[in-house]
Amino acid sequence: MEITDTTMSRTAAGGRDTVPAGLYGGSGRDVLNALLDHEKPHEVLWSLSCEDFYWVLKKVGEEDSLPLLALASEEQWQFLLDLELWEGDRLDHVKTFQWISRLQQADIMRVARWFFGEGQALVHMYLFRHLHVEVKIDEDSLHDLREGFITLDGVYYFRPLDRRQAPEFEALLRAMAAEDRLRYQSVLSGLSGLIPAETEEDMYRMRSVRLAEHGFLPREEALAVYSPLQPSAALREAREAHRAVEPDPEIFQEAALTPLMMAPAGGLFSEVAFSVKDPVLLDRMRLEFSGLCNLIMSADGLVPEDVGDLEKISRKAAGYVNVALEHLCGDNLSRAMLQVEDTALLTLFRIGFGLAVEVGRRAGRWAPDSWWAARGLSYEFWGELWGRCVEGIVRSKPVYPSGIGDDGEFRDFRSIHEIRHCASILDKVMALDGLLRRLSAACAPESRGSEVPEPTVQAVLITVWARGLLGLEPGFSPVPLEEARRVLRVLKGGDSGKARIPAGNRSEFIRFFLDVVPAEDSGTLDSLEEALSDVWEEFCGEYRAVGASDLDPRFSRLLVIEPSDGAEPE
Repeated sequence: MEITDTTMSRTAAGGRDTVPAGLYGGSGRDVLNALLDHEKPHEVLWSLSCEDFYWVLKKVGEEDSLPLLALASEEQWQFLLDLELWEGDRLDHVKTFQWISRLQQADIMRVARWFFGEGQALVHMYLFRHLHVEVKIDEDSLHDLREGFITLDGVYYFRPLDRRQAPEFEALLRAMAAEDRLRYQSVLSGLSGLIPAETEEDMYRMRSVRLAEHGFLPREEALAVYSPLQPSAALREAREAHRAVEPDPEIFQEAALTPLMMAPAGGLFSEVAFSVKDPVLLDRMRLEFSGLCNLIMSADGLVPEDVGDLEKISRKAAGYVNVALEHLCGDNLSRAMLQVEDTALLTLFRIGFGLAVEVGRRAGRWAPDSWWAARGLSYEFWGELWGRCVEGIVRSKPVYPSGIGDDGEFRDFRSIHEIRHCASILDKVMALDGLLRRLSAACAPESRGSEVPEPTVQAVLITVWARGLLGLEPGFSPVPLEEARRVLRVLKGGDSGKARIPAGNRSEFIRFFLDVVPAEDSGTLDSLEEALSDVWEEFCGEYRAVGASDLDPRFSRLLVIEPSDGAEPE
């Protein structure tokens, strides 16, 4: 969603009017320059939400982040460390050293003051894990002290467990002693009585509380974001919205801007975001969308590494919200605006995701007992497009096969058209699967084989039809070369490769297969006819410029031909 800084900036009342143009766009270097060139960079950075600060830092890069860390508030530091320092429910001591070292380089005296306050538990765990501390009780108590110990007061001696880290720890402890010597000594004396498991557990609990305020719930709770909702839930919520107490608009002022800016352009949700004029509603959308993205990250167990992770999550969140809006409102922007006013984005996400899951559940009920699965055939049997669609839709979290040029093989759904497209393909595949089951039962055992040849379903159907056209025994076996050439001569009225296959043959092709479908399966006839029509179109396109004499078993993709003497199929 290519939303400009002007569109997304706060009003003066919201405190974001000081944000310089370009802070959210461009390269990391551009972002850093835009901030540092501002006359009041400190105020600008403090005006950002914790999430926006975090993503700006990620865009700039960790190694170039010292100017940002020096300007940031302690609250922004805490949010950064809450996301960066933990591996599951345990502190990552390598990352802890790296980030505290960066904070020291940025503003060591402020770090020392923060460690005496909100960061007290962290500094206790940090020093406990990295330092060996000895206390001088009398003149003889430290006579055998080994080399490498450092003292700042003649009472407390410390040595880093990793000698290479000595400069960082000496600088930090000197700053703490300079800030408040008594509290510095209290910190070192308290290390001997520290119970690390309890301290870490308390720190993790407090971290979880802080992050929950931003939408980062524990994973077992966050998974509720993937609980499908029926579209009627939006109607219920809309009715309740008019009776609900209006929340304090000041709550919305802390909403992050970056996630909504990362959402993809195009679609009804994008149009709504562009069209909102009410600043309170826009702030509410930002707040809800940011919380939704954070919830998805928690549910997916994603530890964000760079801005690309946020872009991926934003696309997923916006995609399923857009699916729900298109399903509920069609292409009516006015209705979509009202829907967003009355319905939480989380609710819309769950409705959109539920529409994809509904198609996936149908595929999941069909696939295990299908004719196709019973023969151990791969997804490629259904052809590239149909096969990849089935492969994506049967997953626990259904995905859409991406086109050429997209990142990866699959992506999350972004429109109701994509879901309906996959549902249509699934209907066709299921109809063809039932047809193949009946064709297989009608074949003589010797011509049925233990499994269908490797060609796709399109090749199997064309070959079965060609055998029927030639009066050969029903089956999946390849057609002799001369007989295959006769098929093209019959269709094209001769041997010319320029002659097109008459359109009237489509009806005969479809009728050939519909004759084997019993009356009780008439509900699948529409899908079956569409599927057979698609197969016929592909066949006509493949052999449009092929003459009968040009046929070669090695290169005939849809009409499976027996290899000629001395020739092996490719």
